[in-house]
Amino acid sequence: MLVDENGQLRHANPAARRWLDSIGLRAASRSLLDGIEASCGPEQRAQWEEALARAKGGERVRFEMPFGARHFDISVHAAASGDGAVAVFARDVTARVEANRRQQELQKQLVTASRLAGMAEMASGVLHNIGNVLNSVNVSTAALRELGPAGVQRRLERLLSLLEEQDDLAGFLGSERGRQVLPYLRALAAEMQRIEQSHRQEVERLAELTAHMAAIIGAQQRYARGGQGAREPVRLPELIGTVTQLIARSLERHGIAFETQIEDVEMIVDRHRVLQILVNLVENAKDAVREAAASGMAAGAGRIDVTARREAQRVVIEVKDTGCGIEPEHLERIFSHGFTTKPHGHGFGLHSAANAATELGGELRARSEGRGRGATFVLTLPLSNEGAASSDHTRSAA
Repeated sequence: MLVDENGQLRHANPAARRWLDSIGLRAASRSLLDGIEASCGPEQRAQWEEALARAKGGERVRFEMPFGARHFDISVHAAASGDGAVAVFARDVTARVEANRRQQELQKQLVTASRLAGMAEMASGVLHNIGNVLNSVNVSTAALRELGPAGVQRRLERLLSLLEEQDDLAGFLGSERGRQVLPYLRALAAEMQRIEQSHRQEVERLAELTAHMAAIIGAQQRYARGGQGAREPVRLPELIGTVTQLIARSLERHGIAFETQIEDVEMIVDRHRVLQILVNLVENAKDAVREAAASGMAAGAGRIDVTARREAQRVVIEVKDTGCGIEPEHLERIFSHGFTTKPHGHGFGLHSAANAATELGGELRARSEGRGRGATFVLTLPLSNEGAASSDHTRSAA
């Protein structure tokens, strides 16, 4: 189309005339601006007036505009005639706009699906980590039941019955048999003190386990909101000591030896995220050791060794077991979500541990010489929890 300096249509080719007819402009007026205002409103007229003015000044102006249910790509520039006329080209891009709209809708659906999948994976990770802690809770509650004072109570009742049977209590206490009463009471008091101390230790351990479960839930809630956990100075001996406290009873119950060799190094890190990783690794090692013992791969109950040291500006923590080992073809998949070699596993534990290591700026790797040869998991973290690294083998089989 050609439009003069006043916005009047000077020329329109057959395609342009069909377009003008289709959007109701030709019938309204030979003034393109009046027709646009009548069909689309004053805001669109103002946009066209600006485009025509800029084109007269030598600019090439391009914009998109909807007309009814259709969309057009408009290009405006000064005509070659040099008399102030402007050439207008309109191209129907409705199909492209609709395709973009459908693509955006599909993208929204994909984002929603990804978010739901992420929430499901996060929930699986939370349940797995809490399940690890609940295993230790069950061990502690069983220990509390076994530490009950019923035995001491029965002995006190027998002693009381014996004393009540004596007509001459003073004479009985002065006899050879009666002189054993006081040492007997001292022994019972010592036994009660031992039971009380054991109860206190188990209650403290249960409190630590409960706090750890609350921290797991809190960490996942912060992650869901896009936040991070609090970083704090933590010494390696204290950190590994907490891990030992959380899992020692369970390892003792299965007769698994547990040794640590820890350098006294301080790091700044999200303490509970690291605890989640380490508890996952030790629980995984425990399962591997038990499987090796049950299948006859290893003699004895097996052992787990944890070492921690500083290397330059990073901390390296290794969890080594004498368990069933990892097949070479599984090393590349061991950290994948859903991959597991356990009959009743779900593939959440090592996957979530590897993800947590990456989010902390570190990496988690696995080494094994094969089936029946045990495995070593290596967790590397920055001293100050700054920076990020990608893991070689990101491990998941829990």
